[in-house]
Amino acid sequence: MEKSYLKHGIFVIFRANIISLVFSLLTNLLLPKTLSYGAYADIKTFQLYVSYVGLLHFGFADGMYLKYGGVAKDELDPASIKSDIRSMRIFQLVVTAGCLIVSIFLRDPIFIAFSLSVVPLNMASYFQLLFQATGEFQQYGLALNVTTAATFAVNMILLYLIRVRGSGIPYIILYLAVDVVVWIYLEAVCEKQLHLRNVSGRASFKIVRDNVKDGILLMLGNLSNIFFTGMDRWFVKFLMNTAAFAQYSFAVSMEGFLNVAVTPVSITLYNYFCNHSDRESVKNVQGKVLIFAAAIPACAFPAKFVLEVFLTKYIASAGVLFYLFAAQTYATITKCIHVNLYKAERRQTRYFVKLVLVLGIGFALNVICWLIMHDKTAFAIGTLFSNIIWFLLSVMDFPEVRPSWKEFLFLFLETILFMVLGLYCNAVIGLVGYIIGSIALGMLLIREDLRQMVQYIKQR
Repeated sequence: MEKSYLKHGIFVIFRANIISLVFSLLTNLLLPKTLSYGAYADIKTFQLYVSYVGLLHFGFADGMYLKYGGVAKDELDPASIKSDIRSMRIFQLVVTAGCLIVSIFLRDPIFIAFSLSVVPLNMASYFQLLFQATGEFQQYGLALNVTTAATFAVNMILLYLIRVRGSGIPYIILYLAVDVVVWIYLEAVCEKQLHLRNVSGRASFKIVRDNVKDGILLMLGNLSNIFFTGMDRWFVKFLMNTAAFAQYSFAVSMEGFLNVAVTPVSITLYNYFCNHSDRESVKNVQGKVLIFAAAIPACAFPAKFVLEVFLTKYIASAGVLFYLFAAQTYATITKCIHVNLYKAERRQTRYFVKLVLVLGIGFALNVICWLIMHDKTAFAIGTLFSNIIWFLLSVMDFPEVRPSWKEFLFLFLETILFMVLGLYCNAVIGLVGYIIGSIALGMLLIREDLRQMVQYIKQR
């Protein structure tokens, strides 16, 4: 039953992410292909800004996420949820007003757009986290698809009907409109699914205070994670020209497609670990995640093929692409296993401390690599080493499920194989070589993990 539930959750979110991938792939190929460097850089700047918008709910949504993690939908108190939603909405409207005052004073149109995105994005995030915490993966997937499809439609209208090519501002304005529509849609779905329409609930400062108190450390940890994963782009933005930022951002966009595979696993495992955090259950899952984490960077080879054939003006981002994808091998294990265990075991403080430490190490590594190389690839290399260090530091907090020396060696050799083939071979030869080499290393070093993975896939 437990395995069936885990596979079902992963499958539901993976299916939703595949649909999202189709729209996102088209968007992330057509925008850089058609827009000027400046317009594309404006869009990516806005998206970089809004990646930090979660800071502005100060842990409210994270407190809810921890409170309801592993709780079934039927066990929720509708009145409590209704009060939560109303408190969150008023709280975020106040925050938006403050941000707008600052942004108008700065006279920065992109920052004004960021300020207007606070309420819709954070309210949508609240509902998505609620769906995740309670195991309503179908609703989470639906929200993801609505967002991606609407964004794709907006991009196509502006690109090919109105033919806006020289400015990113019209795109940003319509992205805001999509965010508002998605927020309204998710609130309606939540009211229907949880039977909230005829339920009374009052907003209160106490609800805000309690949720912020419970969730602020997790929020700060997640924020540190966002700073950590976005740090390289800030370095490129401030130290290099617009073309370099656009090229680096393109590589990051390609890296983002890995979320199609990683997100279903990481989201489902949090709900699973809330009820199954014993050593045997975690160790059993970890072996499968390790194989999965070593396999997903292979997606870099098709991305390189796109650069070689379709987007030759972005070919300079190929080196960046492979370092970033290599980093995802270690980030995937950390996010799927260690971060979920921190949350499920309510070790938010430890999670936050480790991430702050890694953030400082990552900053230092980016500076050192830049001083040595003076090239955008330096920041991708810094990101790779930072993720390896984050993985090792996280492993130290969970010695009872520490990988074996053969598993460590497998990860190291996989990274070497991936980088050599990625940097020195064309896309087709590299992909074939990586598949063959990975199977050989798996059979040699982690045969039992590989056998269990095959059996797990075959199970219904």
